[in-house]
Amino acid sequence: MRRVWAFVKKWLWLPLLTFIAALFFRDSNKKWEKEKLKEAKGREKRIDELQKEREKIKVESVGDFEKVVEKHNEEIKQAKENVVPVTDPHDIADFIKGYPSKRD
Repeated sequence: MRRVWAFVKKWLWLPLLTFIAALFFRDSNKKWEKEKLKEAKGREKRIDELQKEREKIKVESVGDFEKVVEKHNEEIKQAKENVVPVTDPHDIADFIKGYPSKRD
């Protein structure tokens, strides 16, 4: 009997300590989980707000975008009409020198 009691005294602290640690970590895990869920909800709310704001801006700027596209298309048409052929070799050389070389 003494032998059994000595064994129990010697090894009883290990399961008891494990049980106490499990209780402690179980509670801290719930707190951590709640905190992370709160953070995730905050991020989702912010994402929703930004998406609504983006849609609002998109709807407001569609008209402006179409005006810019029309203006750009008109400028392209004008540039095509005003093409001057370059036949002088010196003008061609000056044009090519204006671009940066691969060595720069």
